Amino acid sequence: MLRSAYRSDKRRPAYVVDSGASLPAPVHVVCNDPATSCLRPTPATLVASDELGIRCGSTMVTTTFSANLLDYFSNGTQHYWVPLAPATTIDGGVSASANVGAFWTGISGLANPGWMVSQSGGLNRASTFATSYLDPSYNYCNASPNASSPISLSYR
Repeated sequence: MLRSAYRSDKRRPAYVVDSGASLPAPVHVVCNDPATSCLRPTPATLVASDELGIRCGSTMVTTTFSANLLDYFSNGTQHYWVPLAPATTIDGGVSASANVGAFWTGISGLANPGWMVSQSGGLNRASTFATSYLDPSYNYCNASPNASSPISLSYR
């Protein structure tokens, strides 16, 4: 079973739940709604070969973590665009226009919280698979303009 690391019914930035950890700003903030809208640190037992599930609307894909993704989810360290291993669709269907090739973690030192799954560099906003990024021009779900479909990140 994939365990939920983040889920939201609305597009809003994902924040790490304030666990008392020493995480870099702007990631380390108190989350107002941990049950439905917050990125939570992953357990220490998670390793790079574990599975990452990404859902937007009715479509879900899985890929594996990498050292940089684990660092982002565990410590809040931003690593710009992190390449993703080839994804497997486990629910629904990925649009031919969607790109599940890279995971946006932010740029260290800039106030740009949130994450995004799209092509590396994010130049083609319309290819975005899922996002919680602040910029509304990335509000796509499975490459369709959409700011209301539920999104989630899970792991196992």
